[in-house]
Amino acid sequence: MNGNMNGNSWYTDQIKAKFFTFRKYSEIIRPAPSQAFVFLDEHPESIDDGYFLVWMDKKGTWGNWPANYHNGACGLSFADGHAEIRKWRDAGTLGAHIGGAGPTDVPWMQLRASAPIDPNAPWPP
Repeated sequence: MNGNMNGNSWYTDQIKAKFFTFRKYSEIIRPAPSQAFVFLDEHPESIDDGYFLVWMDKKGTWGNWPANYHNGACGLSFADGHAEIRKWRDAGTLGAHIGGAGPTDVPWMQLRASAPIDPNAPWPP
């Protein structure tokens, strides 16, 4: 989940004033635990560290890429314990190699990674 559920990242310091960064389960209030992903399959070409980066402040841009090798889909588990298979829609997400934008898929992921601390802030970007 945006690199903040199990560790710090350089990005945590950049976003913590505007977006929730979760350290423990009780802090997951927005999005709700049933909407907050914790683990997912990451695209093999995107794996570079111990967390999955979701740009919270950029429109349609991947930080890291989710896997798409399950017939164009990715497995995600959520903070409430349920799991889902997400079938990707954007060509940039479905490519064999990482790259390209995700105008539909990135906002879907942003909504499930964190939320603005200000409940009146427009979201997703």
